[in-house]
Order: sequence, then structure tokens, then C-alpha cells
Amino acid sequence: MRRALFVAASSQHTGKTCSSSGLVRSLQGVFDRVGYIKPVGQKSVQVQAREGLRSVDKDAPIFKELFGCDADYADMSPVLIKKGYTKASLEGRISASHELQAIEESFARVHDSHEFTVVEGTGHCGVGASVGLSNARVARSLGLPIVLVLNGGIGNTLDQFFLNNGFCNMEGTSVRGVIINKVRPDKLEEVQHYTQRTLEEYCDVQVLGCIPDLQDLGKQVHKLRPEDRERTAIVADHYAQHIDIEKLLDVVDQHNSTLQVTNRMGSAVASK
Repeated sequence: MRRALFVAASSQHTGKTCSSSGLVRSLQGVFDRVGYIKPVGQKSVQVQAREGLRSVDKDAPIFKELFGCDADYADMSPVLIKKGYTKASLEGRISASHELQAIEESFARVHDSHEFTVVEGTGHCGVGASVGLSNARVARSLGLPIVLVLNGGIGNTLDQFFLNNGFCNMEGTSVRGVIINKVRPDKLEEVQHYTQRTLEEYCDVQVLGCIPDLQDLGKQVHKLRPEDRERTAIVADHYAQHIDIEKLLDVVDQHNSTLQVTNRMGSAVASK
């Protein structure tokens, strides 16, 4: 049974990394060892790793240095899409199956040494599709439930859910939970009411949290940086406060149960 989840977003700058920080903070209240991995990264930084200087996704140092997710950098950021990567992939010089294998191996090492692992995707569910590494495909490959971070609202929020979940369905997976982010404080109850009514009652997708916008911390509040420990801690605690961790763990357990049944049925069919 895999105690892990995959965090994706409906679009860029939705607050996926901030939401991931809140999830890690919440989970650290339940588990002693919480792991983190960003399987496919786009923006990189140089870090001092065991083997020397290494390029990793810019979010990996945040979770290693500030949240104590202590896996090797090589496993926290196994694949980077750098300049020229897409052309190389389309020309057949980079194999998506090889990259997926590297991701699966890194995830296995992080997962096996932690009680729970947060896997953070890159952008919306279709990002990486051109090179065979979309968030949806990576989540399916790892056998993980997807938690989708959506911008706060009602109509557009639900539209973005259906758009992203449709792509996930095409890849053979689905969104199992959502976090509604950057909600106007005066609209919090209204947004929660209508999103829960639509997603939970009609789609069997759980609303795991509605996060009030942190307007008092300024425009840069949703950009975490390793050097800004105090602000990062404030943001993580704010998100953790509004995430229903018991509901989230139920989503993971239900996903694992469904996966086990599906695997047993597949094995039974294959043996006939």
C-alpha cells in the first residue's frame, strides 16, 4: 500500500507549491517521516549534493532545507526539462519510458524510507504531455491519487476541474481530491458550499480544503524561497490550518483499496 499522493494544479501560479508545503506540514503532525519528490522539474537551481554540484528543480531545496524532507537530491528531482529537451524527445534522442523508469525508481527509494510521500507535479495536468511525461501519466505510472489545486471561485473553478480531470481520464486516471486556493475571505463559505455540493455529491471528488487568500502578506506571498524561512513557515502553517488531513488520508486509503481490487481483477483475467 502506497501512502503517497500526487499534487497537480489547474494552471501555472495556482499555488501548488504552497499547497504542497501545507500538506507536508499537516502530514508531519501525523507521521514522523514525510518525504517529497518533484519528478519532473522545469526551473532549476544548483545545490551541493553528495556527488558534488547538481542541478535540481527549484522547489526541492525548499522541502529539504526548510521542511526536513531528507532524501537525496537525485531522488527528489530525478528529471529536469531543460532547454532543448522537447526537441530531443520528439526526435527520439530521449526516451519517455526510460525517464518514467528513473522517476519510478526515485519515488520507490523516497517512499520506502518515509511513512508518507508528497509528489508535486509541474503545472496543469497536461504539462509534459509533449514529451510523454504529463502529470497525469506520471501519477498513473506511480499508482497515486491526484489532488488538484484550483484557483478560488465557483464557475471557473469547476470548469478548470472538469477540463483537467478530462485529461486525466484520457490518461487512465482521475482527480480524487481538490484544494481550492486563494479564496476571497468574504466568499469562503459560499465557495466551499458550491464546490462541495458539485464535486462531492455528483463527482465523488473530495474538497480537502478552501484556503483564504493571504492578502496581508503582499503579492509575493505565494512564492516560497529557501532563504525566507519565516515567511515560508507562515505560509505553510496557513495552508496546513485549512487542509482536512483526515479527509485526505481517507482519499489515499480509498484509492489504494480501489487499486488493489483493480489489480486483483486484472490478475484474475490474465490467469484465464
